[in-house]
Amino acid sequence: MTALEKDAWRITFAEVKAAAEDIIEEARRGRMFILVDDEDRENEGDLVIPAQWATAEAINFMAKHARGLICL
Repeated sequence: MTALEKDAWRITFAEVKAAAEDIIEEARRGRMFILVDDEDRENEGDLVIPAQWATAEAINFMAKHARGLICL
């Protein structure tokens, strides 16, 4: 597989970023979202869900798929 083929699936941040209002609405509905910091900082993302929606299933999803620290 060439480097071009490996990168073919990638999309830019500008293509997926959402307005803050959209993210807040998703949070109100209990949906997880990824909150990313600046490229010049740690350049990482955190999987976030509001505490009132943090069920055992949601925490298990975070542990299984996101793999980092789970903070409450």
